Amino acid sequence: MGIRIASKRQRAESLRASLAYAADLLRVCLRDKAIAASLIACQALLLLPMIVGFPMNEEAINRDRALSMLGIVRNELSAYKDEFPEELYDLTQQQYRHYSDAAAAKYPSKEFFRAMAAASEVEDAEQRAGYLTGDNMHSAYAKLFDGLANIDGTPVYATAADLPALEYLVFALGLMPAIVVLLPAVIATTSIVRRLRGQTLLAHAPIGRAARRAAATMASIACVAASMAAVVMPAALVALLRNGIGDPAYPLVHIIANNVVTSTAGRAISEDIALLALAGVALVSVMCVVGRGGVTGAFAAGVTLCLLPLLPPYSASSAPWAAFGSWLPTTYLRLDQVVGQMTYSVAFDISAFPQATVGRGAAILACVAATACLMGIALEAWDNARDRHRLAEGGSDDRAR
Repeated sequence: MGIRIASKRQRAESLRASLAYAADLLRVCLRDKAIAASLIACQALLLLPMIVGFPMNEEAINRDRALSMLGIVRNELSAYKDEFPEELYDLTQQQYRHYSDAAAAKYPSKEFFRAMAAASEVEDAEQRAGYLTGDNMHSAYAKLFDGLANIDGTPVYATAADLPALEYLVFALGLMPAIVVLLPAVIATTSIVRRLRGQTLLAHAPIGRAARRAAATMASIACVAASMAAVVMPAALVALLRNGIGDPAYPLVHIIANNVVTSTAGRAISEDIALLALAGVALVSVMCVVGRGGVTGAFAAGVTLCLLPLLPPYSASSAPWAAFGSWLPTTYLRLDQVVGQMTYSVAFDISAFPQATVGRGAAILACVAATACLMGIALEAWDNARDRHRLAEGGSDDRAR
């Protein structure tokens, strides 16, 4: 019984020592000017779409589109009346009625979007009958118009500067590469690795190697959470003060792996944050393991993994890894290809790897993070055991002499 109590006390003391060491690492790293500089740069980049007024492709759903399509359908009915098959002629007449209703309705309004949804459903029927091309494009627009017709106020945004906080974060996180959010955590982890290897008091603290490595990983993970919040907060606050908080039910529609997928702003932002957080934890965990070999290697690993999925060959269908691309952790750093972004242009398939889903990405990133953490602790424990063995052998040799 006494042995068990002592063992529990030792584990508790070891945990307290690791937590205290992690806190010391964080306090020292917060003084690193490179972290502050990267944080300010990333905050500015996330505000850039708002400052520039990045277009939302509103022309894909507005009154001009309705008027343009009305003119096209009117010309088709008058020019090809005798040439159209009866089924196609009936469908074209339905299109004409719906586009006429849309042109007569106020924009934006529920009546306008319902008429446009009905017209898109007719176009989808034409596509399925073989009269139109475009895969699931017409179905996607029908669902988008239907979603817009079913929200309060039917707000439509011309540019990113008009977006409320929630919708802006969905747009910005989908537009910007993940490194914009994760770079401060990469630099902070590099700083932590440097402290472990340099001629500093922290590098020679009276704590075991495995505990030290665990503490470094915990500190790095804390940096992920803190840096993500710090990068996103200014953009969210500015959008909130300018345009309000937004609507979690605002519709998002994408074509993913040739399927029409409907979502909402609330769901999309939760998926974005979940994937970014898990990717950040996996990234810094890998960096801590690679950092055993040197600070430069840790930083290079972090930056390379963030930039790799941005290279055009990575998403090419002819790439050797295309068949198993959905199993690569780096695939899920491309939020625009997995979750999608806030846009009114929904005519194209956004997925590079058809099986890359949010659920699979979360599971893969969590497994990578856990594996890297366990590997780092195991390697440090192995080094500890090897050092003890060498000391024991050295003591035996001394006694023999």
